[in-house]
Amino acid sequence: MEITHREIQQLHDKVRKWKGLEEGTKKDLESSGQQYEIINSENSVTEAVAVAPVV
Repeated sequence: MEITHREIQQLHDKVRKWKGLEEGTKKDLESSGQQYEIINSENSVTEAVAVAPVV
């Protein structure tokens, strides 16, 4: 699957808002219609969210 730089920027903006969601939650990136699943989230001193495209 190919993802453009613009899509990465848009995804980055959304992922910041998704960090409180549970693992397994699926969300859409409205601009592309691509669906992503949250596979891991860490909300401590270092915040991180891992997402994967749903194919």
